[in-house]
Amino acid sequence: TTIQAGIDASSAGDTVSVKAGTYIENIDFSGKNIAVIGADRETTIIDGDSSGIVVKIADLDGDAVLKNFTIQNGFISEEISNVPNGGGVSVNNASPVLKNLKVKNNIAHYGGGIYIYNSTSLLENISVYGNESVSHGAGIYLDYTAATLRNVYSYNNSSGSHAGGIFINNDYQENSPTIIGGSFHDNQASYGVGGVFTQNCAPSFYQSNIVNNKGGWNDNENAGGLFLFNADVQLVSCIVSGNSSPQLEFDSTEAQSVESLSINYSLIQNGQDSIVTNGNGTVTWGSGNIDVDPMFVDTANGNYHLVASS
Repeated sequence: TTIQAGIDASSAGDTVSVKAGTYIENIDFSGKNIAVIGADRETTIIDGDSSGIVVKIADLDGDAVLKNFTIQNGFISEEISNVPNGGGVSVNNASPVLKNLKVKNNIAHYGGGIYIYNSTSLLENISVYGNESVSHGAGIYLDYTAATLRNVYSYNNSSGSHAGGIFINNDYQENSPTIIGGSFHDNQASYGVGGVFTQNCAPSFYQSNIVNNKGGWNDNENAGGLFLFNADVQLVSCIVSGNSSPQLEFDSTEAQSVESLSINYSLIQNGQDSIVTNGNGTVTWGSGNIDVDPMFVDTANGNYHLVASS
């Protein structure tokens, strides 16, 4: 009758199959390399009832899977030292596959929707929305991780500090995240960067949108779209448009050891003039970049697909 009962009865390599329904509980993989799979993300719901992390996956050295769920109403009241954040999904020292998920209406200090630490996880076909963070990363917080994100959409999230959409910090580990087909739109921050914050990392974005995000009041770090702090970022076939000014910004507080932005085959609103370097770092303005109306289907209703004539 509960998902956790299935997990507790399982062994490594097992699959816990969950029928459609709403489960009021907070589950923990308990260090087991298992697959927990719902019937469908529209009909199989794990509701944390505002009583902690909804799904916790930690300390695994093998494969684990979380698939086909809506994960909602997780709540962590404050930052706790050495305890993973993430109101909806918290991954710590593990590399599970997260697939076909909706993560919504969760609150945490860092990573309101999803928090991932020390991981090479694959995240695929995930919608993260309506989440809040007291500090950074209302939608997603990636910390010391080389995760791959495919078709991950983080939108309508609200951050007390930086990055309503996604916060990436890697301290220049061997690898950095790769984002393919992502969309970070309509996020906001009360203070700081609205959409995407990159720090001590070298992420690559392919075929992704950073659109209509709103930064907060911080005079030095208030980019609406993308912010770089000691980061080396690559944009290929991306759209950066409609964000509060500036669209893209480098840190201004001090010269960093590494800070560069490479842009190719992308649509950047106002072109190179939209990039505020603050005297730090370099911009490589590559081939095929344009500045036109992206022609989204219906931004008023959150449809950021392109019309056929775009």
